[in-house]
Amino acid sequence: WPAEHKKIAAARHCPVSGRASGLGFRRAEPGVRRWLMFKWESVFEWGRRASDSPLPAPAMPTVDPMLESVIALEQIDVLYQPVIEPATGRIAGAEALARCSIAESASALFSRAAASRLDERLSRLVQRKALRRAAAWEGPLRDLTISVNLLPCEIAREDYDSWLLEEIAIA
Repeated sequence: WPAEHKKIAAARHCPVSGRASGLGFRRAEPGVRRWLMFKWESVFEWGRRASDSPLPAPAMPTVDPMLESVIALEQIDVLYQPVIEPATGRIAGAEALARCSIAESASALFSRAAASRLDERLSRLVQRKALRRAAAWEGPLRDLTISVNLLPCEIAREDYDSWLLEEIAIA
């Protein structure tokens, strides 16, 4: 270990606040000490240059102007796959599926969107379109439920439920 690492590992105080860290680096097992060191250093970078860092720099998202314009112009198609009730064989609902001419499948489309950090915008567009089209269904279609896939990052957002309720009200 370089000397600077040993100094931080031996320290029992936070280098920023000066308060006791409570981590007890010296009493920890060697493997745990290494893990704590790594965590400690990743939180408190002391002005180190990127070339000195043991970790590679995070990859920058690639820009996909084609996908960005497709989303902005709402050129994503939403198709519906029937959800069949196994006991009766009747159609109980429909699952909204995203389709676009620039990708072979929905997973390819969302992978491409994730690489450009456009996945949440794409998902919200699909949800919005699915809700608005389903709201216009008439006759026997009106009684169908709708299923829409969500991204984990959307569910984790604090404002997602209010956004979804607002979209349902608008639809």
